[in-house]
Amino acid sequence: KIVNKNYAIGCCRIDNGGGYETIQFLFDKLDFFEDNDNTMTLTDKISTKEFVKFNAVRIKDVEMGERKLMYLATYVKVSSNPQLLHECDFKEIPTLNTRDISEDKLNNFKVVVKFVNAGTYGEDEKELAEKVRTGKVMEKKTN
Repeated sequence: KIVNKNYAIGCCRIDNGGGYETIQFLFDKLDFFEDNDNTMTLTDKISTKEFVKFNAVRIKDVEMGERKLMYLATYVKVSSNPQLLHECDFKEIPTLNTRDISEDKLNNFKVVVKFVNAGTYGEDEKELAEKVRTGKVMEKKTN
């Protein structure tokens, strides 16, 4: 979901030990791997329903709401082709902890999460989250 020209929300599934659950992560236009063009808006860099590979940190002191928006991306790469993302190697990117994130970025995360959580979590978003959770987002539609 594209929130505005600077922020978007990605969705992924994680193994919770008893199955999969869906979580969401926030990223901004400055988080793109191998893309330092800060003059472009986020909508110039990504469109809805593209695949995203990301590194993120969990932010514990935030009200995550129904979306389970509790992760702040530190690097993202996008593609309409999930195989290209699978081949993308983030090994040279340092793993970050919350202490490595600037206070301004953490505060912005909290403000955006509060704004997003105050809005409607639409049926189309819930449907996509369920497809991600079950792995059906990767299935091709047949006529």
